[in-house]
Amino acid sequence: MQESVLKRVAGLLRVSTEKIEQAESPEAQLLFIREEIRRHSHGYEVWIDSGLVYEDELTGAVVMDRPGVQRLVHDARARKFDLLVMKSIQRLGRDTLGLLHLKRQLDDLGIELVALQDGYRSGRDPELIFLVHADRAQAGREDISRNVRNAMRQRARQGRWMAGRVPFGYRRKNRHELEPHPDTAPIVQEIFRLRRSGWGETRIVGHLNQLGVPAPGWWEACDRLPHLEELAVTDERYAQRLERNRRLVNRRPPWAPRTLRVVLKNTAYYGELQYNRKFWRVRLGGRKVLETRAPEEWIAIPCPPIVSREEWEEVQQVRRRKSTRDRVDAHVYLLSGLLQCGKCGNRMNGGGGKVGKYGWYGYYHCMARRDLRTCDLPSPRCEALEDAVLKVLPDPLSQLPTQQVGQERNAESARVLVQHLEALLADLADERRYYRNEHRRNRLTDAELDTELARITEAEGRVKAELEQVRRTAFLPDLLQQEAEHRRRLAEQVALWQANRVEIDRHQLRALVHAAVNRVVYRGLADFDVHLRFSQTSWSWGSSQ
Repeated sequence: MQESVLKRVAGLLRVSTEKIEQAESPEAQLLFIREEIRRHSHGYEVWIDSGLVYEDELTGAVVMDRPGVQRLVHDARARKFDLLVMKSIQRLGRDTLGLLHLKRQLDDLGIELVALQDGYRSGRDPELIFLVHADRAQAGREDISRNVRNAMRQRARQGRWMAGRVPFGYRRKNRHELEPHPDTAPIVQEIFRLRRSGWGETRIVGHLNQLGVPAPGWWEACDRLPHLEELAVTDERYAQRLERNRRLVNRRPPWAPRTLRVVLKNTAYYGELQYNRKFWRVRLGGRKVLETRAPEEWIAIPCPPIVSREEWEEVQQVRRRKSTRDRVDAHVYLLSGLLQCGKCGNRMNGGGGKVGKYGWYGYYHCMARRDLRTCDLPSPRCEALEDAVLKVLPDPLSQLPTQQVGQERNAESARVLVQHLEALLADLADERRYYRNEHRRNRLTDAELDTELARITEAEGRVKAELEQVRRTAFLPDLLQQEAEHRRRLAEQVALWQANRVEIDRHQLRALVHAAVNRVVYRGLADFDVHLRFSQTSWSWGSSQ
């Protein structure tokens, strides 16, 4: 008489909505799984309830990021169960690539996956059947997303505010309506008044920071704090969000010009909140790009105005005039984005340019000095600092590396060898999966499986060691040679420009400086360091050395 095979069973549950009375509720799924366990309580294969149940609620499409799945994989590595049973593959997730990745992990760990309603069993059925069910689950997710988006657009056309970030100056009156915030709406009115009176964006930002007015993110965090405190009491998942929110409230972030521009451009302040304006487009390779729809697709949702339409239009005209003037007369600061304050460590940007008695004057300002008044480093004239940096630049650029590394193989042969070794590793992984599948089908004994796995592990160790050696030695000489050649070309270009033998405008000169320089630390015209941009060797040069 053939002995029975005992299988320890773990259940997986998942719901996608808050409606627990639905047929896919956790209770209904668990009852379905336990009924199947009772049906397999006798015969050749006996299922034993291990008591392990992995449950996720209101989860998205990312399978491996879900807490229940992470606990499942952890217990599978500890060999706490033999079968993972669920009602259908849709309960596991709705992302084809994520499902396939999880299924192969369970295969490698010797865990068999069973979907009762779909009639699928990973130890018996080919992977193609699993892919068909997973693709059907993903198509269902896309249908749900499309229906939700259409319903939200329909509600927006009815004039109801939908989910999203509440504009600064407003708060929720109820689920589908906004109202002016009693604390922040006067700030918005003051910003528009100052801009209409001729104040620039930088001056307004400095004024707000000097008065101690926090940025919009601080007000949002204050509004969220009571709700998160209530949720964190009963649900530990909100504890980390609560802690981040508290840190933001304690930090009181200052205003920035970019934040101010977002406020000045928002159409909600004259009574029309634009919905359906932006969308995420998935490009080739899976990269997501935020794009703007055509204006005829935008949906205007009415909301209480904070400023009049005439005041908003006047501010936009001021912004357009300033933007046009900046494009025509903008001065190119060569060290913008490279300069760092040597006293407080903050960024230094060019600005404050004006026409004086002897021509144009421009300066580099420490951001902490200009916006927060916490640094007292004097602002240098841009011409003096730029000339000092360019004067010392050719010397370190012309110093080629003295370290010589023997080239064991050329780059092309190394790339071919790396591809070959990576293919060997993939073949060994497939071979390991094959032997484990054979063992689950009782075509391979335990001793034979251990022998084959030991052989594969030993072969993987040899291939990985050779791959590490190739990557460490083959490409280093090429990098040093390219670096030396790049440094030589930059030194020649700077020397020719300083000798007035080439014509170069400030845009080209700025690109040249950014190609050579990684950072400039400024402590004074007689004391600054230039850190060059090279990968293998760390260079530092300046008047202080």
